[in-house]
Amino acid sequence: MKSLCFLNSNRVWGGGEKWHHDVVLRFKEAGYPVLAITNHNSDLLRRLSQKELVLYHPRISTLSFLNPVKILTIARLLRQHRVQAIFLNSASDLKLGGIAAKIAGVPQIIYRRGIALPVKDRWLNRWLFQRVLTRIITNSQETRRLLLEQSSVPIPADKIRVIYNGIDLSAWDQQPFSPVYHKIPREVVLGAAGRLSAEKGHTAVLELTRILKERGICCKTLIAGIGPLAEQLQQKVRNLGIEQEVVFLGFVNQIKNFMESIDIFVLPSLYEGAANVILEAMASRKPVAAFDVSSNPELIQHGQTGFLAQSGNMQELAAHVNNLAQHPELQIRFGQQARIRIEEYFTMERVISELAVLI
Repeated sequence: MKSLCFLNSNRVWGGGEKWHHDVVLRFKEAGYPVLAITNHNSDLLRRLSQKELVLYHPRISTLSFLNPVKILTIARLLRQHRVQAIFLNSASDLKLGGIAAKIAGVPQIIYRRGIALPVKDRWLNRWLFQRVLTRIITNSQETRRLLLEQSSVPIPADKIRVIYNGIDLSAWDQQPFSPVYHKIPREVVLGAAGRLSAEKGHTAVLELTRILKERGICCKTLIAGIGPLAEQLQQKVRNLGIEQEVVFLGFVNQIKNFMESIDIFVLPSLYEGAANVILEAMASRKPVAAFDVSSNPELIQHGQTGFLAQSGNMQELAAHVNNLAQHPELQIRFGQQARIRIEEYFTMERVISELAVLI
């Protein structure tokens, strides 16, 4: 079997890190020789260190691609392991790993683009996208469209392959869980999970909670995640007078514990690549309410597995969530249909089979 390498230098855990973690382990289980390159002292390294894997974990920064020693060290490592396909995670990984893989003569250099933003016009980007990369993976049609239509760098359309994220349903279902919150009678529990940063739109969840409270809905909003806006969001809660309705959980290590504690999952992001957390909510049979942005409509079937509101329209979003809150039977039906959709289109088995075709 072909020898594979996965390079992900992000220090904190997120959707891209979960993708690399799960895919690395699946390919290893399938018998592929796998080399994983992670950052020094990263969350991904800590999780992969518990497995029997070949790991290399140098200190990597966004400027490491300017360090010839690091580039040549990685290139030598790729040659030693006779790597035939490398998967790169972020823009900085593309620069460092792409150059090293080109020097090492790796036949398949694959970049997974998980963010729904166009590529900036830089000479290095032009060289990487046009001369180095053999394949580009996007996790949604919307991300593919942005790359082709809005990027300043011309990107060959035939290089791009859409492979949606997937859930390992067998592992998910077997994973034990302990709820992070126990609801009281007649209470509706909303949940939002993600990095506490501007693009995730958590202020909309707080506004939504205020609106529901004013409408007499007994609700509790659980927010999972850490990030630079934590203090600002906590102050927003105080300003809105919803201290009793909102709970900041911080980083939740086992997301299933979170999903099994809520009734409705809310994703207020301003843009997304393809939010893995939506799939996790759907795997847990939870209806999802979100804005109609980026790839959300590719995952959520409006009126069947959840609701989509016009971007920024809080009254519309609140109306949809209020509808779900008032009709528990609708929550159950949407949740069941969400699970079926995961089983049909968003499994890890499907991800691995589609990746295997590329290599």
